[in-house]
Amino acid sequence: MSPRISPPVPVAGLDAACRDGVTGISAGWSHSCALCKSGEVACWGTNFLGNLGVPLPTERSTPAVIAGLRGVQEISAGSYHTCARLASGKVSCWGANNDGQLGDDTNATRLHPVMVANLNDAQQIDVGLGPGHACAVVRSGKVRCWGVNFNSQLGDGTMTNSAAPIDVAILEDAIQVSTGAYHTCALRRSGKVACWGGKHGQQRIPSPVPREIADLGDVTQIAAGGEHACALRKDGTVMCWGNNGAGQLGDGTWTDHESPIEVRGLSGATAISSASNHTCAILGDRTVKCWGANEHGQLGNGTTDPSNVPVAVAGVTDAAALTTGHRTSCSQNRAGQVLCWGELDRGDENPPR
Repeated sequence: MSPRISPPVPVAGLDAACRDGVTGISAGWSHSCALCKSGEVACWGTNFLGNLGVPLPTERSTPAVIAGLRGVQEISAGSYHTCARLASGKVSCWGANNDGQLGDDTNATRLHPVMVANLNDAQQIDVGLGPGHACAVVRSGKVRCWGVNFNSQLGDGTMTNSAAPIDVAILEDAIQVSTGAYHTCALRRSGKVACWGGKHGQQRIPSPVPREIADLGDVTQIAAGGEHACALRKDGTVMCWGNNGAGQLGDGTWTDHESPIEVRGLSGATAISSASNHTCAILGDRTVKCWGANEHGQLGNGTTDPSNVPVAVAGVTDAAALTTGHRTSCSQNRAGQVLCWGELDRGDENPPR
């Protein structure tokens, strides 16, 4: 299957897979998943190491429901693995597990979902588009992470991988966690942001434990990308920091920024999502704007040119939810319809190590 570059289009076959409708979406490195209203999960794209949760073939151009997975409330697609948070507070993951990124206390790749060990009260999860780590906010406000840790992205003060969840140091009041390729950020109840790991602005020298990001103001959502991060503020503006070689900070330059800088000309944002080298935002009028890398049309503006300022996604006018993958972006409207744009089938590039 050769890569298919596309403007925003409905996901073929999703209505058949999720007959009762869709409540959530998540785009990974080269696969995507939808959360059905039934509590089931349907995935499509590449299936290199079981990340679709179904037996091979290698790729699926249309969504297929994962057998035996029920009661799902949240999904998160990563590079070569995927995780789902269940209504019980448990988390189930599947796919690549060479660095313990499935959290089942083994390193065995799984073609079908397995339970993350010792995790019973997850409130929110996120899986990184990188070498392979995942995190969960638990009921107490702590953050627990597992998988790759050679940039201290697990936040426990070490650089040792963990095949089962471990507590992030210091944090006791997290309400959201977002995983980048080599770093992780958490939003605290106070509206402040703490990050740990490496390769993003103030964290270029890996921080083994959470460190507050200054000069952000009152934040309502965070989105960690490949080697950058963005924060949505209460006033609807967005601040970004880190690598900017593709314009993913949206400030009108191609210059990396150690400290947060405001995205140019963007106001009224209500949600954000960051991937490897691009970021998108839903605006108050339910349109979507994106900025950064665009070699595969992931900005949705009808070109393949990168943009260091936000550009409008053509044809998206009723967005209620948003997700960004490595070369793909998707939105979901209020009726539950999912539109995706960019590279809708696999690419040749592998996730970072």
